[in-house]
Amino acid sequence: MTAPPDDCLARNEWICGAYLTSRRRILVDAGVQPLQLTAVSVLIGLALALPPAVPARRRGRAAGPVLEVTAILYTVPSLAMFSLLLPVYGLSVSLVVAGLVLYSPTLLVRNILAGLRITTVSAVSLVTVGAIVGFGGLGNLVYAGMNTYLKAQVLTASVLCVLIAIAADVLLLAVRRLITPWTRAARE
Repeated sequence: MTAPPDDCLARNEWICGAYLTSRRRILVDAGVQPLQLTAVSVLIGLALALPPAVPARRRGRAAGPVLEVTAILYTVPSLAMFSLLLPVYGLSVSLVVAGLVLYSPTLLVRNILAGLRITTVSAVSLVTVGAIVGFGGLGNLVYAGMNTYLKAQVLTASVLCVLIAIAADVLLLAVRRLITPWTRAARE
């Protein structure tokens, strides 16, 4: 007869310090990937959104068509977007970046600084969907943990995704306040 497991990994608990310590390197690597993919996709999205955003802001008539085209892209569900891009990019990191880039113009064209925050947080969240093609960072851990029912892995990766999104939002809010101090003074 075997003794009952005495550690949280063996008992498959949701909260498990042993999971964190034994898989620290995996968690760091998986946490870096969404940061890289988000940064690349938001920068490309910004470069693509600025040219139509400037005339749309200056000339009211241009705004309608620009906003309509970008809104259509935003309505495509993320799994469908990746599936539609699959024949072009194959199972690659480019597939994930392209999908994220296509979601960004709607948010960026409508309002550039606030849109940058929303786009960044959305990209952090959507990167996890990249797990379906193996490039989802922490999403890969969530997906694998769900398949193997490793509770600590699912919870830890999910919490880290949320923390990265919150950190990105807080950081961009601070940057916006630094570069636009007049908006803070108007509210006070």
